[in-house]
Amino acid sequence: MKKVVSKNDRYEFQVDVAKNRIYFTPVGDWDSPQDVPNYINDIKKCVGMVSKGYTVLSDITHLGVPAPEVNKLHSDAQEMMRNAGQRKAAIVNKSMTLNVHLDKVYDSVGKDQFEMGTFNNIEDAENWLDT
Repeated sequence: MKKVVSKNDRYEFQVDVAKNRIYFTPVGDWDSPQDVPNYINDIKKCVGMVSKGYTVLSDITHLGVPAPEVNKLHSDAQEMMRNAGQRKAAIVNKSMTLNVHLDKVYDSVGKDQFEMGTFNNIEDAENWLDT
């Protein structure tokens, strides 16, 4: 069962301990790191609730393309999650523009260190993460 760890006007984090999975749902435009001051701390809370080999499902269908000033924040978050034992990441996204942006972020943290898939819907993403 999912438990809400953090929710605000920019994102929501949930954790399903039984599935060893973090759920991340960002929304709107992230124009600067000041828009999401607790982002890294909220990720740390989530990582503290899962075990090594955990998976992440990010539903970014309602996220605008983040400003370049936010790239370092995303890179830092991804590196922290990878170092904590992330095994797989599924991204639900329908924006090619956002896909290009995310590829740059993931390339900077070594996406070859965990499996990553992009999906058009949550059901397909969940099924892939369950394998």
